[in-house]
Amino acid sequence: MTEKLSHLTKEEVEQLIAEYYAGVKVNALINKYAINVLPGQLVKTFPPKKLDRNCTYCGDILVEEYLSKTSYYNTSAATCLKCGHNESGRCNCGSCKDAAKLALAAEKERQEILRQQMRAQLQDALKANTSQPVDYNELSFEQKVYLGAVLRGGIDENYNYVRPIEELNYPLSPIKKFDDEIIDSLIKVQHCLAISPNSNLSAFSRNENGIFRYSPSSVSWTLNTYIDGLEKVYLNRLYYES
Repeated sequence: MTEKLSHLTKEEVEQLIAEYYAGVKVNALINKYAINVLPGQLVKTFPPKKLDRNCTYCGDILVEEYLSKTSYYNTSAATCLKCGHNESGRCNCGSCKDAAKLALAAEKERQEILRQQMRAQLQDALKANTSQPVDYNELSFEQKVYLGAVLRGGIDENYNYVRPIEELNYPLSPIKKFDDEIIDSLIKVQHCLAISPNSNLSAFSRNENGIFRYSPSSVSWTLNTYIDGLEKVYLNRLYYES
């Protein structure tokens, strides 16, 4: 029982509430039941009504606050007076916070498993579709110039791979169309660049048949060429010779 209604019996409180929702004037109810409250605050003195369901976390009975007759909402959020949980969908009680943390951790774990699976499947797909290395000495002068531009613009500091074209230090050419021509020449005509298995997964997508698709400007690259009998261990050499 709330303090403002402590002078009333349980039956009188129930009658007060019934008359309020039946449309009796608020001032008339305040006078009739001798309640020391402003008219707009009367409904807030009503004790919460017990519901026929229990709290998800502690099992205590849920309650619901009475709303004003003019309230936009039909009902208030069911609340547990014992642990503070409410069913508004925006509850910030300790139990909901813990549940949210567990759900977030589980989702992160699920996403990480999916990423690992996709990474393994991607590496298998790249391995199965890798072209034979190209002899650097057989490239045309134009292709050597193209390759040199890509290396100077995007080779990583350890000479392990070439960063995505969209992340190069400077444009390969004045216009994107020519950039695309350069990349096409290196990956489609002579296959001197191969997709790095360490590329960001966001650069790839799958069609309905599970076949990987990629954006040429978003993947990282490795050299798919050899020179003087050496295989893929001379990025630094080509960087300076190209």
